[in-house]
Amino acid sequence: MNLLPGFIVPNIHFFGLSIDRMTIRAVELSPQGAVRTYAEVAIDENTFADATLVKKESFIQALKALVSQGRFSTTYVSVCFPEAYAYTREHSVPDMEKEDIDEAVAWKVKDLFPLPEDDIYYDWKRLDAKDGQVHIGVVGIQKKTLDSLVDAIIASGLKPLRFEPDASAVARLIGLKPQQYGLVTEVNKRSASVTLVEGEKSLFTTVVTYGKTDTPVAFLENITASLEDIAKYYTNKGMLRKDNTKVIVTGEIGSREWADYMAKRVAYPIQILSTPVGNSAYNKAYASAAETMSPPQDDSSINLMPRDVQEIYDESWRISYVQSLALRSLIGLLIICAIPFVVLVSVLMQKEKLAKESAVLQSVIKSQDASIGQVTILNGKLESLLALAPLKKTPASHLAQLAALTPTGIHISQLEYDDSKQLYTISGTSSDRTTLLAFRNALESSKKFTKIVLPLSSLESEANSDFSMSFVGVSSL
Repeated sequence: MNLLPGFIVPNIHFFGLSIDRMTIRAVELSPQGAVRTYAEVAIDENTFADATLVKKESFIQALKALVSQGRFSTTYVSVCFPEAYAYTREHSVPDMEKEDIDEAVAWKVKDLFPLPEDDIYYDWKRLDAKDGQVHIGVVGIQKKTLDSLVDAIIASGLKPLRFEPDASAVARLIGLKPQQYGLVTEVNKRSASVTLVEGEKSLFTTVVTYGKTDTPVAFLENITASLEDIAKYYTNKGMLRKDNTKVIVTGEIGSREWADYMAKRVAYPIQILSTPVGNSAYNKAYASAAETMSPPQDDSSINLMPRDVQEIYDESWRISYVQSLALRSLIGLLIICAIPFVVLVSVLMQKEKLAKESAVLQSVIKSQDASIGQVTILNGKLESLLALAPLKKTPASHLAQLAALTPTGIHISQLEYDDSKQLYTISGTSSDRTTLLAFRNALESSKKFTKIVLPLSSLESEANSDFSMSFVGVSSL
């Protein structure tokens, strides 16, 4: 950002959104990096035409349904779109300041892409430097493609912070180094793509569609043939070797069985890309959510966010920062002014307390017999309190028992405890209905809990269902 870089932006929590031909998916991570929630919504396969959003209203409704289903805790989003929508080029410039590289790229951009400069958004990032030259990757996208996406995402109530091709996001997740190559093979139900990446930059992409006359076998054969052709071409160019190349399988139906089949046809190691989500269809959304956010001006990442939208954010954050600073200053001033008053009140209260204690002592001195009786009563009360102290109950033992009874597949995201009723209320997600029922039965069989209530609505979904359950902890004296 233009204002206070590295201070405001990292505090913005966001989720990752991947856009495909027939599906949109999203993943939100916790501040600690764990998967908080994820969701997917199908879209019409004709939502996009020639890399442009043509069914805007239905896409907006799909985004709203996705947000409702995922129950995301933020409206900020990092977006990745199909690699086929973008153009990626390599370029070298003299090693100089970022601002000078910006100007050099601006002069060269009309020669890098097959479109007029006024019709594209572009961004670049440093790849490596050698012999006084900086090697950079430049990524461009048609304005009509990105503008239609930006408008729809904002109209749905979301606030996009980053746009990048999905191959770049996945390559970053894989962690390839320069001069290491990956043949990223994404296999979905109705389409597939094979992208050759080096480090974190895309070199070549081919798309394979599931034709109306295709069979599943023919579709997978077409993908394998495309992968073979690309591998053979770049191997013959001397770029790909067994010690610097691997095939990465991802997507909705990228399975180990298919990877094993490809291993017979492709002479490079094959890796099934997995993430903590546990579903390869969400790999791109996870990759978009897992990376630290960087503004478009950053020279170490690709962010195709339109500059006019970025300027709106900059101004909004500038106003928010000034307001926050003013509020904190006012609170600080009030605290400083309140200190003398608090000290005065404290002194007066202490004085009153000492006066009362003095009166009590004088009364005790005047009536020694009464005093002895009062002391005896106090001693009796103290003995009663000491006897009852070990019986005081806390939820610690119940929480330990709850943790022991929670099976794999149950993720508890919230727990509430009513001390007066010893009532526990938990909510979270279950991998499937059977696991949730097993959890409930384990609680019922335990001697630690009773009055277990699991709403039927929590059992409506077969898998990945949200649930809420309440129960009472049993006290044992």
